[in-house]
Amino acid sequence: MRTNVNSNRAHLSIALLAFVLHLPALFFADGASHSSVYNYIWTTQFADAFQNGEFYPRWFPDSFEGLGSPTFYFYPPLAYWVSGSVAALGISATVANVIAAMAFSAVSGLAMHRWLAAQTPHAVPGALAYMVAPYHLYDFYVRGALAEYASFMWPPLILLAISNLRGARSICALALAYAGLMITHLPVALLATVFLIAPFGIKRFIKDRSVLLPGIAAGALGIGLAGFYLVPAMQLQGAISTDLLWSDYYKPATWFPWNRPYPGYLLGIPAFALALMILGAAMRGYWGMATAITAAAAIGIIPFVWDISLLAQVQFPWRLLGLVEFTAVTALVLKPRFTPLLKLALAVAILPVTSFSVAALATLRTPMDIALVDSKRPDAPEYLPRGIDKSGITGTQRIPDLDAFAPISRSSSITVTQPGHVVMGRADFPIWRVTHNGRVIAHSGPLISFYAAEPGVYAIERKRLRSEIAGGTASLVAILAMLLLWAFADRLDRPHRVGGKTSEEQPAR
Repeated sequence: MRTNVNSNRAHLSIALLAFVLHLPALFFADGASHSSVYNYIWTTQFADAFQNGEFYPRWFPDSFEGLGSPTFYFYPPLAYWVSGSVAALGISATVANVIAAMAFSAVSGLAMHRWLAAQTPHAVPGALAYMVAPYHLYDFYVRGALAEYASFMWPPLILLAISNLRGARSICALALAYAGLMITHLPVALLATVFLIAPFGIKRFIKDRSVLLPGIAAGALGIGLAGFYLVPAMQLQGAISTDLLWSDYYKPATWFPWNRPYPGYLLGIPAFALALMILGAAMRGYWGMATAITAAAAIGIIPFVWDISLLAQVQFPWRLLGLVEFTAVTALVLKPRFTPLLKLALAVAILPVTSFSVAALATLRTPMDIALVDSKRPDAPEYLPRGIDKSGITGTQRIPDLDAFAPISRSSSITVTQPGHVVMGRADFPIWRVTHNGRVIAHSGPLISFYAAEPGVYAIERKRLRSEIAGGTASLVAILAMLLLWAFADRLDRPHRVGGKTSEEQPAR
């Protein structure tokens, strides 16, 4: 009974802290964070789609001034399923984003509490510390990275599942958590796999080699579950302006402290990474070492890491800091050592925490021009169709100039009175086909263009892609496999009998 009371108090404390942490954002919901524009137009269009009965809107018809964008063929949907659901209730998109962030924060605290509860009596302070960790709040208040903020709820659940990886149901739990991370934020999923999940999995394997096959099975099932998103996202890269993602601004080396020697930057992320490195050294042990190494990698101190092509695609190496905060809190709570080195780490952390706080206040007090956003609908420029003029777009100036296309009708059909070349006001993407009198007409981009050989009505129709079918099939197969694992878990996990004895009773050979 006492355990239930303590658990309820812990949950109440976590929920209350999540509310308090986001209360300023409720009062200044239109604060212009780095991604506030995208959060607003994505949540708005998810809400519109939900109200029209479409529950996975991959194509956004209003983006890019009505030209449309295939944003969620490429961006993971989970965070905006939540914010869009809230907005679909009639709540403004800006407030819906704050409510969604509040929910993500609470779930991350609950997940952290569950991860720590079996290991230490200090699980509640650890969960609360995870929620108030500086990069967590910087990610929400300054960067406005709603999906990345949501991703922080998955690492505790994934590592908890790896710790308990013993049978069929634990395979399902790990697969679900890993799939959840992938459909929340793909760069964090990649970083977590390399810097957190794989090392911890190896640590677990060294102690118990029987976890290898269940771990591989869970990973495969997790990827399969996320297949509905992953397969189209990987297959359709050539149809958009991905070249914008590989400019110098998005290269990890650009963000190493020695390549960006500006006080405003150095006193923020690099200083915080330094504080975490010192903290890790103070804690020692596995979690202390993981904290120090990963924090060092976040600012480029470990050589060659960001030269690996796959890791270079995460763009900003300091995305790692959210994972470092997980390892740091775990280290602090499991083996608290208030040493002089830890005191130094806390003293160094004062600088970045102050820097983050000042930036957060400035963000809250700078309102987003919602009227302008509603008129322009400036989606992320990397989702522009390949071949479109992208002059003027940089890492910091991301609103494309689409004035040349303003006179073109955004209608999905056009009546042609004489043969000739036709351009329609719709961004080209493989999901579209042009038809006339039941015949498919060849077209090209970057806006849908075709030659009309005869008068009549030409219409744009949407088709389902093979990659969508393949991805959906992969997810369905993974779901069926998980249901079978769950249904027959007791039989699968039962020790086999050999010669009248269970396999566990057989003498070692």
